[in-house]
Amino acid sequence: MLRAVSSSSREYWLRCAGDSSKDGLLDAELDGKVRGADVGLLYHPGRRGEAEVCARWKESLAALASDIRVRRNYPYAGKGDGLTTHLRLRFAQNDYIGIELEVNQGVVLAAGRRWTTLRRKLIDSLQTACAA
Repeated sequence: MLRAVSSSSREYWLRCAGDSSKDGLLDAELDGKVRGADVGLLYHPGRRGEAEVCARWKESLAALASDIRVRRNYPYAGKGDGLTTHLRLRFAQNDYIGIELEVNQGVVLAAGRRWTTLRRKLIDSLQTACAA
């Protein structure tokens, strides 16, 4: 599912995984190790615009939800093979910012109020970050 988030003259698209997919979900535990994040913001570290948006998004999300553990480029850097990498090859840095959002599957699969609240705060904080 794609969802548009508008901010002034720019439009940002969020790709949201459906309930049956694990795309965009951060494993709560991997190889017996508990992951230390609720949200991961993945970007290519060599692309300044992506790093700046992620820094603002993390700051904005922390202001809205100080209990959420947000990490940048965790559990891995967002420069691996995928749609964002493909689009980086097609568009100039000034025309495209590719960020992947990973959410801890423990939060998502538990559903309930925490997941509903987190979804709203992710959208609100992204709008704030993009407006800055």
